[in-house]
Amino acid sequence: MASFFREENYGLYSLNFLDKPDRAKNMEWDFPCLIHQDYDGKEEILWGATFGIIMSFLKIIFDLELPRTHTKRIIKGTLYPDYLTGR
Repeated sequence: MASFFREENYGLYSLNFLDKPDRAKNMEWDFPCLIHQDYDGKEEILWGATFGIIMSFLKIIFDLELPRTHTKRIIKGTLYPDYLTGR
């Protein structure tokens, strides 16, 4: 929970969506995110709908808002076609 109250844990998750593996042109979208470091040092990225729901909850309970500086740290990622289908 403490991760949400540290401004330096917020970033921008820049995702490249590969809609077809053989296509050269793909889509890139940016999402606000929380970058959480586990006890073993591994970074976990919280983004998308889950991030939005948690941030809405924290706004209601603690009046916590996404920091303006969240775009300072950019995490690059790739989503493959099977992300949405599970195949």
